[in-house]
Amino acid sequence: MGCVKNFNTALEIWLGHNGIANIQVHEGADFCYFYETHKIQWGMIVNEKLDHDFAEYFHEYGVEGMTLDKMDIVVFSFLHEVGHVMTLSNFTEEEMRLDAIFKDDMHDSFEYWDLPVELAANVWAIKWVETHKKEYQVLYNLFATGLRAIYDDKDVMEQINDWMDDIMDGEDVDLIIDEDDD
Repeated sequence: MGCVKNFNTALEIWLGHNGIANIQVHEGADFCYFYETHKIQWGMIVNEKLDHDFAEYFHEYGVEGMTLDKMDIVVFSFLHEVGHVMTLSNFTEEEMRLDAIFKDDMHDSFEYWDLPVELAANVWAIKWVETHKKEYQVLYNLFATGLRAIYDDKDVMEQINDWMDDIMDGEDVDLIIDEDDD
């Protein structure tokens, strides 16, 4: 297996060890939870403005005494998506549908994170980190090691760069990394 598939598998195992089973993890452009298929996508593309806004949000509302480095932003983004898994049962299909509609019209990150579905995911992530410091550190280290291996892989980076060129050319393509199964 390649480094991306290994990382996805490691995240799925981590979720299972933490009582969150039957969730598939895969790579993509940005972080997302697909509630229809129970898949979490982790983001391979850095969005400096969104990361800055997310850090500001968690500085204002987040875990007391915790300052966020760039890796914390990635880990909290993943935990936000896990928060969707854990809070999904609090919302009706209609609430989820309306949330999706409102998201498409928003340009302000803080307004977006105040939507009920997003707020619930953030609150879950914050509370989880406050009560699971050791597990958080394991996840942090998993991301640090996994992402280092991924971004050190020249074949993976070539695919990411090709994908970004396609996006710049106006193409709408999914980012799925093709790796040889060894």
